[in-house]
Amino acid sequence: MSKKMKIASLTLGMLLMPLMAEAQNEQMGLDWSGPYLGAHAGWLLGNADYDERNYNISDFDADIDGFQGGLIAGFNHQVEQYVVGFEIDGGVGTADLDAGESTYYNNYISFDLKWNAHIRAKLGYQMQNALFFAAGGLAIAQITTDDVDWGYGEEDSTLVGWTVGCGTELAVNDSLTFRFEYLYDDYGSDSYMIDAPASSAYYPGYTAETSLTAHTFRMAAVFRF
Repeated sequence: MSKKMKIASLTLGMLLMPLMAEAQNEQMGLDWSGPYLGAHAGWLLGNADYDERNYNISDFDADIDGFQGGLIAGFNHQVEQYVVGFEIDGGVGTADLDAGESTYYNNYISFDLKWNAHIRAKLGYQMQNALFFAAGGLAIAQITTDDVDWGYGEEDSTLVGWTVGCGTELAVNDSLTFRFEYLYDDYGSDSYMIDAPASSAYYPGYTAETSLTAHTFRMAAVFRF
């Protein structure tokens, strides 16, 4: 091969290298490593299991549902096509149930889910611009139980349990992705005392317990740094 042909070949190779690298990146997909921050919104379908310890006739299940939205933050690390990560999120919304809306003995207890949060580990598999993942970890929620009868009180319960879920994240570009996911949360249970008026046979109060589980379907916009 002549000197001119060698120079031409090297020059052509140098010109084609960026195009070849770009094509390879498009084929392999994005690098998901690094921190991210986003916002989520969706719908929560929950079940609050209410139990008055000394009065079994008052036990019932209450279905609570409503909008839930909040913030997400986390960090990913990618090895080949596998992605591991750590994530926290928190949300507030409209999930509640008024007294009288539920059947079977509930004409005096209302529920209001004040907030919830998750601390999760993630494992994902990257295919081009999509990341398919499963996640699990700690689930936390605060629910208010209110006896709406005159003179009775309410109590805030912080529940701690576990969560599992799965989803898909689609990259629009190097920094913006959209996520679609499902979560199942078992927040566990908490016992508390509801204050009662002096005129009541339950004075100074009665003991109750609430346990909470929930299904959540949500979307998120995520910004990667």
